[in-house]
Amino acid sequence: MSAERQAGLATRRAVLGAVVVAALFLVGQILLAGPAAAHAELLRTNPRNGERLASAPAQITLTFSESVGIVNDGLRLINSATGEQVATPEARSAGNIVTWPMPADLPDGAYLVSWRMISADSHPVSGAFSFGVGANATPVVNQTTTASGAPWEMSIARWAGYLAFALIAGAVALASLCWPEGRRERRMDVLLRSGLVAAVGSTALLLLLQGPYEAGVSYFRLFDPDLLSQVAHSDFGPWIELRALLFLALAALLWDWNALENSFNRWAAGVALLAAAITFSGTGHAAASGNLIDRVVDTLHVLAAGIWVGGLAVLAALSFGSGPRPGVVAFQRFSRLALGSVLVVVTTGTVNAVFRLDAWSQLWDTQYGVILSSKIILVAAVLAVASFSRRTVGLGEAPWKPVRVEAVGTIAILAITSVLTFTAPPTTVRGGDNDIETVDIPLQEGRNAEVAVTGTSTSGSRILVTVTGEQEKSVSLRASYPERDIGPFDVILHKTPRGWAGPFRFTLAGDWTLTVTVEFPGEVTAPVADGIVTIQ
Repeated sequence: MSAERQAGLATRRAVLGAVVVAALFLVGQILLAGPAAAHAELLRTNPRNGERLASAPAQITLTFSESVGIVNDGLRLINSATGEQVATPEARSAGNIVTWPMPADLPDGAYLVSWRMISADSHPVSGAFSFGVGANATPVVNQTTTASGAPWEMSIARWAGYLAFALIAGAVALASLCWPEGRRERRMDVLLRSGLVAAVGSTALLLLLQGPYEAGVSYFRLFDPDLLSQVAHSDFGPWIELRALLFLALAALLWDWNALENSFNRWAAGVALLAAAITFSGTGHAAASGNLIDRVVDTLHVLAAGIWVGGLAVLAALSFGSGPRPGVVAFQRFSRLALGSVLVVVTTGTVNAVFRLDAWSQLWDTQYGVILSSKIILVAAVLAVASFSRRTVGLGEAPWKPVRVEAVGTIAILAITSVLTFTAPPTTVRGGDNDIETVDIPLQEGRNAEVAVTGTSTSGSRILVTVTGEQEKSVSLRASYPERDIGPFDVILHKTPRGWAGPFRFTLAGDWTLTVTVEFPGEVTAPVADGIVTIQ
């Protein structure tokens, strides 16, 4: 070995050692941080939304369903009459309760509280409520807004990260288990190096983008020190930092040509890839549950998907150009490996769906469910193509064309997954489907509206409105709490095969009035009628 190569190897080993030490430090930070928070929902505030107080409160409290982090400048007190922001002391977050001291000399008037928090799955949650001091305040209609959409910048960064991880996992798995000759193939090394560069770059980009995403500000502030500090001290930041360190360690380990010839390198790469897969469970919806089983399921899902998708991508890339290609024996081995990976992907995906959804209808009633359904359909289509590949391998031939189609399909699956990770799952209804109250609301001319409320508690509900007697054109619903002069709030409904459905959270226990308006084709006026539902 030349002196120059020895020096380069020593340098990479030193980098690898430093990265391992830093990674262990980060693991300690993560483990000592305690269980992660769930996707946060505002449960109640003190003072209540729209409440009139005789005197200024000493403090304001916001209670969420799980622990939250306060975004920099995320809490603002605004004078409703002037529109000016009122100077206040800093708020404190302790678990799921945010306490915000108020100025001692707060004058009489109506006030609006604007808030923005970050939950453990990296989704910002924002909203507003109002109160009055010696004056009436108009209640805020929709108190909570979840950033459930997928910003294209972050979706692309996350998709690139998934694809890079898959490329590394696929190359390592293919060279280690299916095609030993590939360990000496220059094109395999090029693909592996490309995956490593993309993995480090996309992870760093995701870390930079997270700050503006959390704060809801322009991406021109990527390098804002305050935003970087905010992310570094969040639940999200350490996991991404650990992932970046693991990819750097893999780069130091596998950058040499023919590095996979060394058995130690192959084993070490496998361990590092498993550790990297674990980090994905700390930055997605699994982080919201604080459930170890959920984390294990997510980790296995990421690792198996990486081997399957990455293996296909590497095989598809090797099908072009000149140079040695995997033979039928390599395809037979990969076919068995891919089958096992697909079984793990399907099993863990099913378990994930059970964790995220509490009714089959949410697969088509919610944005999260529609995206998940699209992913399931695409997976089924790719598996149908895979059946042709297996049949071709069984005939003793290399299935290059089906593999290319499979590779494109699985890369599209990763794109859908990147959008899904930024889409908030539907509100979980405590109490199950047995906790249902049905309200019959008579309409004109013998027609009837049936409102079924699943989950009759302040933790979150699903509402389904069905109309009998005649085919309706549209349905709208409003909820109000007359006892405390709260509402009415618009319930966002959309058409489904079973009726008009949508989620809603009743903020207080008691008797709520549901006002339904039904528009029928060809009629100038729309019947409006009320019903009462009791919330626990």
